[in-house]
Amino acid sequence: MTTVDERRRHARHPFHLLTRRAGGAAEWSENLSAGGVFVRSDTPVPVGTAIELELFFPRWLPALVVGGTVAWARPASAWQAAGYGVEVARGGEALLRLAQLCVEPPAPAANDASACRLMVVRGELAPMATRGRAVIIPAHNGDEALEGLAMRQPDVLLVELGAPLAERLDELRRLREHTERPIVCFGGGDADAASRALHGGADAVLPEAVSHTHLVQTLCCVKRFVGG
Repeated sequence: MTTVDERRRHARHPFHLLTRRAGGAAEWSENLSAGGVFVRSDTPVPVGTAIELELFFPRWLPALVVGGTVAWARPASAWQAAGYGVEVARGGEALLRLAQLCVEPPAPAANDASACRLMVVRGELAPMATRGRAVIIPAHNGDEALEGLAMRQPDVLLVELGAPLAERLDELRRLREHTERPIVCFGGGDADAASRALHGGADAVLPEAVSHTHLVQTLCCVKRFVGG
């Protein structure tokens, strides 16, 4: 059996990408290292299972395919989601590069073209999530977001869901009609709102437990990984 020390041979970094395995729904990674990835999942996967994973960010990061073995499983508890850790045997070069980006200096100055540009529609990110890592483009409603799309050219749109949900979904549909940029929703609160957002044009819905700070770190690394 793989021990804790063996699982931690490589430093782990919080990293939130979508993942998909054969026959499964898209799920979120929790962290990665040069040698593996941990996936949040309500679907148990037995330790020792051979597995192939796609790691991707819709419309931005093409799928990175890695293969390996489920080295450990974590049951759900009051303070953390269930999931499983994969020890990677194939395709680890991409994980190594992403892990390296996690420990390299933060994103450059806001006026640098290579900085990650995030448009936040209606919602707010915690101050620590944005400090020195990304250019944040606030939009207080859908109309401001539409006006800012061409002028500010965000890399990703983060759209807060909330009440009234019907109004938020209408804004989401309008945004999707005007941009091919990734749209990630957060703050939906329940599975029905998440499902309606995905059908209304969102590329992904962020689970409540996912840290905004770690999401911003991930997006900044992805921007540098894809090279622009």
